[in-house]
Amino acid sequence: MLVAPAHENPEEVDDENLPMATVVIPLDAYTRAHAAGFAAGSAAGSSGATKQESGSSRAVVPSLDEAPTKDAASERLHEETYPPDGCDDENCNMCYEPCTPSERLHEETYPDGCDDENCNMCYEEEDRDEGVQEDNELASLLARIRAAKVANDCRGVVDAMKAGASSAKVAENGCDALLRLAYNNDDNKKRIAEAGGIGMILRMMEVHGSSNAEVAECGSSALSFISYNNDDNKKRIAEADGIAMILRMMEEHGASNAAVAEYGCGALWMLSYDNDDNKRKILAANGVSMVERMKSTWASNEGVQEMVDGALAILR
Repeated sequence: MLVAPAHENPEEVDDENLPMATVVIPLDAYTRAHAAGFAAGSAAGSSGATKQESGSSRAVVPSLDEAPTKDAASERLHEETYPPDGCDDENCNMCYEPCTPSERLHEETYPDGCDDENCNMCYEEEDRDEGVQEDNELASLLARIRAAKVANDCRGVVDAMKAGASSAKVAENGCDALLRLAYNNDDNKKRIAEAGGIGMILRMMEVHGSSNAEVAECGSSALSFISYNNDDNKKRIAEADGIAMILRMMEEHGASNAAVAEYGCGALWMLSYDNDDNKRKILAANGVSMVERMKSTWASNEGVQEMVDGALAILR
C-alpha cells in the first residue's frame, strides 16, 4: 500500500504533485510489490507502469486484487527487470525460497554457520533425510523377503532377516514367510534349519517379541510348522531354548492376544508329539500350567481350544 506524508487537510492533497510516496511492503505481499516497483520502463501500459512527474519516477503499485501473484507472468516480469546478471536481493521471494522469521534470525546470528549439534534449525533437514533413508531401507528388506518367499528361497528370507534384525517389521514378515515356506513342505523345513532359520526366529522373538505381539505370534507359529513331523528340528528348537521362548511369549501376550495363545499351544503340541525328551522339558518348565491358563482364558475361542486339547492330550 502507498502511504502519503501527513497533511493538515487530506482532501486538499494534489495527487499529481504528491512528493515521492513511502512504500510500505508487507512480507506477504513482497513478491507483488517487488515485481511492480522495479518494473519502470519495461512494462509500460500495465498496472505496474510508472508516472513521470516533476522529474521523479514514482511506481504505481497495483492493488492487492490486481497485483500479480508468483506465477509465470510475474516470473517473466522479474527476469525482464533484472537482465542479464539477475537480482541480487537476498530477500526476494522470486529468487529465494521464503523462510520463517526464526530461520532468518538464525542465519543473521550465525553468518559463518552454526556448530551446535543439537540445533533444530540446522539438523532438522538432516533428520528428515535419515528418516527417508530408513524408510527406503525397510522397504527394500521387506521386498527382499517377499521376493525370496515367492522364489521358494529359504536362505534368502533368513539373510534378509539378519540384515534387518533391528526392525520388528522385518522380524514379523520374515517369520511369517518362513512359516509359509515350511507349511506342508518337508524339504523347506530342512532348508530353513540349514540356513540358520531356527536360530534367527528365536533371535527375533528375543529382540522384538516382548514389545510386539505379532512377532511373538509369527515366531511361535513358524516354530510349530518347522517342527511338525521333523524330529531333527524338534531337537534343534529345544536345544536352542525354544521351549522357554514359546512359554515366555505366552506369559507376556497370551492373556491378551488369542493368536499368541493359540500358536504357542500349537508349538508345544508339535514339539512334544512323539518326543519324550521335549515332553519332559515342557513339563519341567510348567508348560501344562500355562496351557491350562490359556484354556481358561480363551474358553470361547475355538482355535485356542483345539490347540490346547492337542497339547494336553500329550502332556498330561
